[in-house]
Amino acid sequence: MQLNTNVSANENNICYVAHRGYTKYAPENSIPVFEAAGREGFQAVECDIHETAKDKKGKRRFVIMHDQTLNRMCGLSGKNIYQKKLTYQKIQSKYHIKTGNNIESYTKKQLRMPSLEEENRK
Repeated sequence: MQLNTNVSANENNICYVAHRGYTKYAPENSIPVFEAAGREGFQAVECDIHETAKDKKGKRRFVIMHDQTLNRMCGLSGKNIYQKKLTYQKIQSKYHIKTGNNIESYTKKQLRMPSLEEENRK
């Protein structure tokens, strides 16, 4: 899905925006949920982004997720796990979405935290 900054309304002057994607079909803020929104005719999706910690090269990335922590979506209990304290590589290798509609229909690879850059390329 391409990030489109020129979102236009339909013929009735209405712009349909899928909040966190089309969550009827897939877990929020996942790649499958954004793809479902596009297939269903939404003109845009709303999502939150959070910055990660710097990697060894000093680069930070942005991950798409509503919460500031990975706990709710990754099925974690106990101590809060904040994206801003983990590198993108660590998030990708250790965590994936474990809650949401039709979760069993998707692989771990499909349910990893998407980066803003990754989603923008689609």
